[in-house]
Amino acid sequence: MDKFTVRTQLTLAFGLLVFFLIGISILSVRSFSNFNASFEQYVNGITARANTAHRVRDAIDMRAVAARNLVLVTKPEDLEIERKHVLQAHADVLKNMQHLLQLAQEPGVSDEVRAAINKIDGIEKRYAPVALAIVDLALQKKTEQAITKMNEECRPLLAALVAASDDYFALTDQRSTIILQEDNERYILSRNILIGASLLSIVLAGLAGWLITRSLLKALGAEPKQLCDAVSLLAGGDLT
Repeated sequence: MDKFTVRTQLTLAFGLLVFFLIGISILSVRSFSNFNASFEQYVNGITARANTAHRVRDAIDMRAVAARNLVLVTKPEDLEIERKHVLQAHADVLKNMQHLLQLAQEPGVSDEVRAAINKIDGIEKRYAPVALAIVDLALQKKTEQAITKMNEECRPLLAALVAASDDYFALTDQRSTIILQEDNERYILSRNILIGASLLSIVLAGLAGWLITRSLLKALGAEPKQLCDAVSLLAGGDLT
């Protein structure tokens, strides 16, 4: 440092501090951007698919309950109420299943997730005609046939559909745990880097100040106390 002028020393010191400050700022912005992107992907991706799959499952359950009720009720007004419930639930299944299939085609969705969703869709396409056929039999007062079809065809398909959706929910929970763990690890790494860079900047600033001060004192050929005494004498008018 002694071979540089005071201006050069100050320029180097402040330039180094500015360099570290810019680096820390860029790292902070990138970290926040990555965390925001990860959060958006989690909310608009895995969470959106899970919520849609739950709506599919709820609509399927409502359709199954309404179809069963159609077999059991006898009053015409009750039959009409349950018929409307079945049709509305079936429409909800179709709408949410279509949405779920669209979400599964978005970039970043794993083949395992797509396969699980396609499995639900495949079973639903076999199960829906059976459920609607039971509804038609119930409305035609063919109770015995409706019960037979429910026991022999409907129940096994419904059980398979429930199992497939449960498997998808378990896969979603597993993936959510992995994502949260990865985000936590990235946060810890970014935090440690920022803390390290900040501490390094403080150390370098202190070191630069010490070196510049030492260089100035050496150039003046005096100790700090002597300089203070000289300044005090000058302030008092003693020019000797």
